[in-house]
Amino acid sequence: AKIFVVEPDRDNYIFALLNNKNNKNVEILNSAVYSEKTILEENSRPEGAMTIQFSEVKNKDKSTETVQAYTVKELLKIANFEKLDFLKVDIEGAEKELFSSKDCNEWIKNCSIISCELHDNINSKVYKSGCTEALENALKFGNFTKKISGQYTYYVNQN
Repeated sequence: AKIFVVEPDRDNYIFALLNNKNNKNVEILNSAVYSEKTILEENSRPEGAMTIQFSEVKNKDKSTETVQAYTVKELLKIANFEKLDFLKVDIEGAEKELFSSKDCNEWIKNCSIISCELHDNINSKVYKSGCTEALENALKFGNFTKKISGQYTYYVNQN
Protein backbone atom coordinates (compact mmCIF):
# COMPACT_ATOMS: atom_id res chain seq x y z
CA ALA A 1 0.00 0.00 0.00
CA LYS A 2 1.11 3.53 -0.67
CA ILE A 3 0.12 6.01 2.02
CA PHE A 4 -0.01 9.73 1.29
CA VAL A 5 -0.36 12.04 4.29
CA VAL A 6 -1.22 15.73 4.16
CA GLU A 7 -0.37 17.62 7.37
CA PRO A 8 -0.57 21.43 7.54
CA ASP A 9 0.96 21.98 10.99
CA ARG A 10 4.76 22.14 10.84
CA ASP A 11 5.34 20.44 14.22
CA ASN A 12 2.87 17.61 13.49
CA TYR A 13 4.48 17.22 10.07
CA ILE A 14 7.92 16.75 11.65
CA PHE A 15 6.50 14.20 14.12
CA ALA A 16 4.87 12.34 11.23
CA LEU A 17 8.20 12.25 9.36
CA LEU A 18 10.02 10.93 12.42
CA ASN A 19 7.32 8.34 13.15
CA ASN A 20 7.47 7.08 9.55
CA LYS A 21 11.18 7.32 8.79
CA ASN A 22 11.42 3.56 8.21
CA ASN A 23 8.19 3.28 6.25
CA LYS A 24 9.20 3.61 2.61
CA ASN A 25 5.57 3.41 1.45
CA VAL A 26 4.57 6.58 3.35
CA GLU A 27 4.88 10.01 1.74
CA ILE A 28 4.14 13.04 3.91
CA LEU A 29 3.46 16.49 2.51
CA ASN A 30 3.53 19.64 4.64
CA SER A 31 0.43 21.21 3.14
CA ALA A 32 -3.33 21.37 3.59
CA VAL A 33 -6.38 20.11 1.74
CA TYR A 34 -9.04 22.69 0.94
CA SER A 35 -11.75 23.52 -1.56
CA GLU A 36 -9.33 25.46 -3.76
CA LYS A 37 -5.61 26.02 -4.21
CA THR A 38 -4.74 28.83 -1.82
CA ILE A 39 -2.52 29.88 1.06
CA LEU A 40 -3.80 29.20 4.59
CA GLU A 41 -2.75 30.44 8.01
CA GLU A 42 -3.47 29.09 11.46
CA ASN A 43 -6.29 30.94 13.15
CA SER A 44 -7.07 28.92 16.31
CA ARG A 45 -6.28 25.92 18.49
CA PRO A 46 -9.51 25.39 20.47
CA GLU A 47 -8.29 22.14 22.06
CA GLY A 48 -4.53 22.33 21.54
CA ALA A 49 -2.27 20.81 18.89
CA MET A 50 -4.85 18.25 17.76
CA THR A 51 -7.50 20.82 16.78
CA ILE A 52 -5.69 23.39 14.70
CA GLN A 53 -7.96 25.42 12.45
CA PHE A 54 -6.75 27.24 9.36
CA SER A 55 -8.29 29.95 7.21
CA GLU A 56 -7.37 31.70 4.01
CA VAL A 57 -4.70 34.36 4.38
CA LYS A 58 -6.34 37.78 4.46
CA ASN A 59 -3.25 39.97 4.76
CA LYS A 60 -0.06 38.48 3.31
CA ASP A 61 2.06 41.19 4.91
CA LYS A 62 0.96 40.27 8.45
CA SER A 63 0.99 36.47 8.12
CA THR A 64 3.95 34.78 9.78
CA GLU A 65 3.37 31.06 9.22
CA THR A 66 1.46 29.95 6.18
CA VAL A 67 0.86 26.67 4.40
CA GLN A 68 0.01 25.85 0.80
CA ALA A 69 -3.44 24.30 0.40
CA TYR A 70 -4.43 22.09 -2.51
CA THR A 71 -7.64 20.55 -3.73
CA VAL A 72 -8.03 16.78 -3.50
CA LYS A 73 -7.78 16.62 -7.28
CA GLU A 74 -4.40 18.41 -7.15
CA LEU A 75 -3.18 16.18 -4.31
CA LEU A 76 -4.10 13.08 -6.32
CA LYS A 77 -1.81 14.35 -9.10
CA ILE A 78 1.01 15.06 -6.63
CA ALA A 79 0.66 11.56 -5.14
CA ASN A 80 0.29 10.02 -8.59
CA PHE A 81 -3.00 8.35 -7.61
CA GLU A 82 -5.90 7.73 -9.94
CA LYS A 83 -8.17 6.54 -7.15
CA LEU A 84 -8.24 6.34 -3.37
CA ASP A 85 -8.83 3.10 -1.54
CA PHE A 86 -9.19 4.91 1.79
CA LEU A 87 -9.61 8.65 2.39
CA LYS A 88 -9.43 9.85 6.00
CA VAL A 89 -10.67 13.40 6.52
CA ASP A 90 -10.19 15.21 9.83
CA ILE A 91 -9.85 18.87 8.91
CA GLU A 92 -11.39 20.65 11.90
CA GLY A 93 -14.52 22.08 10.29
CA ALA A 94 -13.24 22.65 6.75
CA GLU A 95 -15.20 19.57 5.61
CA LYS A 96 -18.02 21.89 4.57
CA GLU A 97 -15.79 23.73 2.08
CA LEU A 98 -14.05 20.57 0.88
CA PHE A 99 -17.21 18.61 0.11
CA SER A 100 -18.93 21.66 -1.41
CA SER A 101 -16.02 22.39 -3.74
CA LYS A 102 -16.63 22.64 -7.46
CA ASP A 103 -14.41 19.64 -8.29
CA CYS A 104 -15.64 17.34 -5.51
CA ASN A 105 -17.79 15.21 -7.80
CA GLU A 106 -14.77 14.58 -10.03
CA TRP A 107 -12.70 12.86 -7.33
CA ILE A 108 -15.23 11.56 -4.79
CA LYS A 109 -16.52 8.86 -7.13
CA ASN A 110 -12.98 7.43 -7.21
CA CYS A 111 -12.91 6.81 -3.45
CA SER A 112 -13.61 3.32 -2.14
CA ILE A 113 -13.98 4.29 1.53
CA ILE A 114 -14.23 7.73 3.09
CA SER A 115 -13.71 8.13 6.84
CA CYS A 116 -14.67 11.56 8.05
CA GLU A 117 -14.68 13.20 11.45
CA LEU A 118 -17.47 15.71 10.97
CA HIS A 119 -17.39 18.91 13.02
CA ASP A 120 -21.02 19.97 13.09
CA ASN A 121 -21.70 18.46 16.51
CA ILE A 122 -22.96 21.37 18.63
CA ASN A 123 -21.05 20.05 21.67
CA SER A 124 -17.72 20.17 19.88
CA LYS A 125 -15.28 23.01 20.60
CA VAL A 126 -14.53 22.88 16.89
CA TYR A 127 -18.02 23.54 15.54
CA LYS A 128 -19.10 24.44 12.04
CA SER A 129 -22.63 23.88 10.82
CA GLY A 130 -23.33 22.14 7.53
CA CYS A 131 -20.40 19.69 7.43
CA THR A 132 -22.54 16.52 7.38
CA GLU A 133 -24.96 18.01 4.87
CA ALA A 134 -22.11 19.00 2.52
CA LEU A 135 -20.60 15.51 2.60
CA GLU A 136 -23.92 13.71 2.17
CA ASN A 137 -24.89 16.00 -0.73
CA ALA A 138 -21.56 15.24 -2.40
CA LEU A 139 -22.25 11.51 -2.08
CA LYS A 140 -25.83 11.64 -3.42
CA PHE A 141 -24.99 10.60 -6.95
CA GLY A 142 -22.69 7.79 -5.86
CA ASN A 143 -23.47 4.39 -4.48
CA PHE A 144 -22.18 4.94 -0.93
CA THR A 145 -23.50 3.35 2.25
CA LYS A 146 -23.07 5.08 5.60
CA LYS A 147 -21.63 3.52 8.75
CA ILE A 148 -20.78 5.17 12.09
CA SER A 149 -18.08 4.07 14.54
CA GLY A 150 -17.40 6.36 17.49
CA GLN A 151 -16.64 9.88 16.29
CA TYR A 152 -16.06 8.74 12.71
CA THR A 153 -18.56 8.35 9.92
CA TYR A 154 -17.59 5.94 7.16
CA TYR A 155 -18.95 5.91 3.65
CA VAL A 156 -18.34 2.78 1.59
CA ASN A 157 -18.59 2.94 -2.20
CA GLN A 158 -20.59 -0.06 -3.37
CA ASN A 159 -19.32 0.23 -6.98
